[in-house]
Amino acid sequence: MAILVTGATGIVGCELVAALLNIPGGPSVHALVRGDVATAAAKERWLRNRLGNSADGRLIVEVGDCEIEGFGLSSEAHRRVEKEVTGILHAAANTAFDLSPDKAFAANVLSTRNALNLARSLRHLERFGFVSSAYIAGTRSGVILEDSACLDAGFDNEYERSKATAESEVLASGLPAATYRLGIVVGRATDGVVSRMTGGAYLLMRLVQDGLIALYPSGEGQTVDMLPVDFASSAVVHLFCSARPASSIYHVCAGRNGAITTTEFFATLVEALCAADPQWTTQGYPSPTGAPVEALRAFRKTVELVGHPRLKAVVRRVDQCVRPVEVAKSFDTRAFTEGLTGSGLSLPLFSAYFPRVVAHAVRNNFRVTRQPWED
Repeated sequence: MAILVTGATGIVGCELVAALLNIPGGPSVHALVRGDVATAAAKERWLRNRLGNSADGRLIVEVGDCEIEGFGLSSEAHRRVEKEVTGILHAAANTAFDLSPDKAFAANVLSTRNALNLARSLRHLERFGFVSSAYIAGTRSGVILEDSACLDAGFDNEYERSKATAESEVLASGLPAATYRLGIVVGRATDGVVSRMTGGAYLLMRLVQDGLIALYPSGEGQTVDMLPVDFASSAVVHLFCSARPASSIYHVCAGRNGAITTTEFFATLVEALCAADPQWTTQGYPSPTGAPVEALRAFRKTVELVGHPRLKAVVRRVDQCVRPVEVAKSFDTRAFTEGLTGSGLSLPLFSAYFPRVVAHAVRNNFRVTRQPWED
């Protein structure tokens, strides 16, 4: 096997590359990175340094751009990929919640369309894997089944909409394509480390640290489906490389038994912040308190009417983070659980890994050191 991984320096992508290379005698990995020659070289150094000895001999870095047809690969690279690659794991995405429709389409729909077209050109294609999000469920409530999809139910942001649209194209492609819908992904269970502190979870944690969240949605069935990135990536790689049918949909999630309530999430977050930053308790910030969704929505309307610019900006940022968990829903994981049978993988306890995630974030002031290509 030879696997092409897109988004290889992203939060999930770099862990997918690591998980593939950690398979003894496993596949070679073509890691797609974007940028000019200097940027690509810096990304390759960063990736190889992060992977250590596991990268020796089996990692091939390809320079391209998912938003360009054929990924913008050079003629030589395209011939190499077409000849050698047997599977594509498409993990590249823009996960920001404030994307415009055009940017969301280019980053998440067009890139997926290009990945599917590239897959069709491979001489020895065995399977295609699409890394999606469980939260494409949008405003739907109740138990979300793994084989369910709906583009008309409503979405909380353009990220969700674009991922749902991309997923529909994967399902209609006719390729041996599996879809992996991830829950909310945070740092590694082992040490809390993550390649980038972006996305709603880290913004939410930072807002709590800054004392800017006083209320959160709390009601029956309102949960946070969270999992560490090393477990999520290892699970995806196991499913992708197994002999199971290629055309499947999996909720790579904590699921109904592993998801935590919003109250448990905020209580654990506050406790972890106190442990990681003893000075935080001296700031006098109130601990976030649970409130009915209706009360939160009324509060937002009041803020908009008052019109204070900074207050409006803060409330809108909080709204971006919490809106996906306002509607009571849970994710069915029967196919996922069955697919992990015999893998030795099991979801770590939230109470065990999450304090490490928070501690790492606090130590780094909720910022990852700038990467060489960002200078």
